[in-house]
Amino acid sequence: MCISFECMKASKRSTALLAIFISGIFWYLSFDLALHAWWATWIAPMPVLYLSLRVSGWQAFGAAFVSCLAGWCSWIPYLLTILPLPVILLVVILFSLPMALVVALSRRIILKHVFPPLAALFVYPVLLTTAEFLQFLLSRDGTFGSIAYTQCNFLPIIQIASITGILGITFMVSFVPSAIVLVVHYHRQGRVVRNLVLMGIFPTAAVLTYGLLRLRESRPSECTKVGLAAISMSTYKNVYDTSREEQLHLTRLYLSEVDSLAGKGARVILLPEKCIPVSDATEASIQELFSDRSRHLGITIIVGFTRIYKGHMECQARVFSSNGDQVLNYRKVNLFEGEVLDGFKAGKEPGFYDRQGVRTGVAICKDMDYQRYMILYGKMGASVLYVPAWDFDRDGWLHARMAMMRAVENGFVLVRNAQQGRLIISDDRGSVLAEASSEKSKHASVTGEVCTKAGGLTLYSRWGDWFGWLNLFLAVAQIVMLSHWLRKASSTSAPRPGVSGISRK
Repeated sequence: MCISFECMKASKRSTALLAIFISGIFWYLSFDLALHAWWATWIAPMPVLYLSLRVSGWQAFGAAFVSCLAGWCSWIPYLLTILPLPVILLVVILFSLPMALVVALSRRIILKHVFPPLAALFVYPVLLTTAEFLQFLLSRDGTFGSIAYTQCNFLPIIQIASITGILGITFMVSFVPSAIVLVVHYHRQGRVVRNLVLMGIFPTAAVLTYGLLRLRESRPSECTKVGLAAISMSTYKNVYDTSREEQLHLTRLYLSEVDSLAGKGARVILLPEKCIPVSDATEASIQELFSDRSRHLGITIIVGFTRIYKGHMECQARVFSSNGDQVLNYRKVNLFEGEVLDGFKAGKEPGFYDRQGVRTGVAICKDMDYQRYMILYGKMGASVLYVPAWDFDRDGWLHARMAMMRAVENGFVLVRNAQQGRLIISDDRGSVLAEASSEKSKHASVTGEVCTKAGGLTLYSRWGDWFGWLNLFLAVAQIVMLSHWLRKASSTSAPRPGVSGISRK
């Protein structure tokens, strides 16, 4: 068994290395947290997919793994800010393995002619979509790492998420490369590929047409001006500071930001996650300060607290209405590992309040990574979602867009304010209406219009992960068909009893 590219002839080896290099470059462009090159994702798989049909299974696995690993290496500078190096190496390896396995398995199914060419177009996208779906089900980080997020700036394609969730995007960005590669592959074998071309064009055109039509729908006319602000991180001595003086000092700084935003006409003001630590000694005072300010200005204030109790902490988002009442104290449900280690306890349910007849949701940062949790907000009729957050500078764009995908999936407007990240307002189509950056720990503020309408649930909100389960069923069927074909081929090629391979006189 030849598993090394050294086994190849020189010309074939050069072709293989070139394919890996090109795929690696385009995966790097796709995943890079600063470039946002959505178009590169459509090109990245093609060289290695084509190569896989001309080399051994192990060589196809290695080529796919190395090229994908090169892409995920673009995350290393970001991961170094939050994880130790050994864990980082494990992360990029685990992110690359599914692609390698999918390419190797797709190659085997296609070359064994388990399915006719028209059906073969769907082998790679079904397997890759299934791999992501299983990751969503099993991972403690939800949908983090999905290639669908590379498409956030390509608005027509992401509209399919309102029907299928982001797995529909993953399917399309893998279906198109698969179709192109197999058209070339079968054409080189002398087959007529007209029907293959049409089969490749039709689903792509249908998805893009749906996206363009959805983007052309009129926006609602009832709008509210909102404001977001994040102070400089240099202001903080300790984000979990228990001193009364420091907690009140941070409160005064953020109330000054509230005054400034209200002066610009903001009627709802969102502050970041954990922006003010609150303890037993200061809770009543700080709550009263925000209550008085919201009543005095006639505005709604949503503020992120780190509530410090004896023995544990909670990440909270409190909502103060325009009459000064605290109408919601939402507790973050989905904690990341650092919070668990720091002694935080999770909440248990989504948070809602009504403002002028508008069903309004509140979630916090990491909550937005989980489709199965955020679909509850869609089912419960949220028209707008306010999200205090705290990012890690380099991931500001990505984490904001992950949250925006939940808005597209479930049909609500998103207002998200991240310390060390992005302050963003987006509609239910994924269009950015206003944005500012607090990355590199700097101060930032922004205002914009939130326009809401009472609408029905998206199909994704109604049906949930139907597309993921469909792909899982099809993937299992593909594997079963391959196993059946291999058993049949094995029994056909085996010598019959009593018949030797030596001729007898």
